[in-house]
Amino acid sequence: MRRLLVGRAGLIAGAGVVIAALVVASTAGAQTARQKAKNPQQPAGQQPPAPVVQSPTIIGDGPFLRTLNGIDWTVRANLNVLGGVNRVVTGGSRTDFRTRFELDSAVVVFPMMPGCANGIAYPEKMTSELSFENQPIDTTPVLLDGYADGTRLARWGMGRVRGKKMRLHFELPMSAWELEFNEAAAMRINWPTQGWPVEVQSSLSPSQFIESNDPDLFALLMRWTKNNPRSVRPAMLAKALAAEVVQFYQPDNQGYLFGKRAAWAGFEVQGAAFAVRQGIGSPFNMSAMLCAMYRAAGLPARVVIGYDAVISLGEANSGVFNDDPECKNPTGNQPSSIPHMTSWVEFYLYDEKRNVGQWIPVNVVAQRRLGSKAPPLRQSWKFFGNFPCGEHTLPLAFQFHPPTTVVSSGPPTMWGWLPEPLIPITDMWMHFDAMQTPKRLGD
Repeated sequence: MRRLLVGRAGLIAGAGVVIAALVVASTAGAQTARQKAKNPQQPAGQQPPAPVVQSPTIIGDGPFLRTLNGIDWTVRANLNVLGGVNRVVTGGSRTDFRTRFELDSAVVVFPMMPGCANGIAYPEKMTSELSFENQPIDTTPVLLDGYADGTRLARWGMGRVRGKKMRLHFELPMSAWELEFNEAAAMRINWPTQGWPVEVQSSLSPSQFIESNDPDLFALLMRWTKNNPRSVRPAMLAKALAAEVVQFYQPDNQGYLFGKRAAWAGFEVQGAAFAVRQGIGSPFNMSAMLCAMYRAAGLPARVVIGYDAVISLGEANSGVFNDDPECKNPTGNQPSSIPHMTSWVEFYLYDEKRNVGQWIPVNVVAQRRLGSKAPPLRQSWKFFGNFPCGEHTLPLAFQFHPPTTVVSSGPPTMWGWLPEPLIPITDMWMHFDAMQTPKRLGD
């Protein structure tokens, strides 16, 4: 497996070569929310131009994680947005009709995975098409950097259109791999004395569904840590909080919402504050709760949302035969009728002396499936740092909704748009699949 080192300015790959990637801070002036959505490469609240600094973040093999069984994939996505159905009742008769879009312009955005613990996407090699009434509109999206949690967005645009159907299709190459955690090395790392690297500081702040400033969540954190989260080192704190969340929260459904066509329409997610108050519900709330706990404790963290190719497609169709019982398709070769979406959390571990950091995965939902009480903290866990299903769990996004001023047509589904002059009533559904990327001669 090659070693990948990632910075916001680009990707540098080499076998066994340690090269620091450059991170260039984006700049922005004051903008209205609507201007920012049209020009989202300039996130609101950004500081004046900062000097170029070295990124300490390693994606792939590093001091805390070892990659195994890497696979190259192509993820295929289809987003369908139709004019919504209106119903007119006249006397005893009822008539349904689909509304038309009458747009002067619109931008559509979808995240491009810049790199996380178990995978990385290659949006420069992506093919895509935004169409309206089956006519191609935009096939060359603009890639935008500088968003919270390291998010990168692809942006498509269209001008004046009239009709009832918009569709976005893209095929995105990426790589994914299993992970083996060097827990002994991780547990030796202390809290940084000079603060966290600039590039991860946005992952300390509250955000949509990650309400780390919620008073009930903070009170629970203080109770669990006896009012002193930093009494232990960062990795031990992360593990102790994961153990508490495993015991506290009970997922009771798949967390999917469906549209009128019985197709997947988005995530059932209310957020971390809801999870703290209810203690039961969607598995996506469980990931949000753990992420918010980490942030409230001063540990950079982010949610990762992914697509499980084996459970979605079956073993034969995906070409992956994972012997781990927690990673296998429970029906064997039977594909699912809907895409199997999942989420996990990553916290940032930073070796200040060596100026090296890595995002460490914690699949608290998968760990909860093994039992309502976590294993002892001094024992290795299957889904803390380790990611045995990582080679077929394809990371797509760090947020349920893009971290910019766009809206969605329905529940959160990772994408967003800003239509002008009005946001129309719509029906929306989305489908994913994936295939292992064919190897060319010489690859």
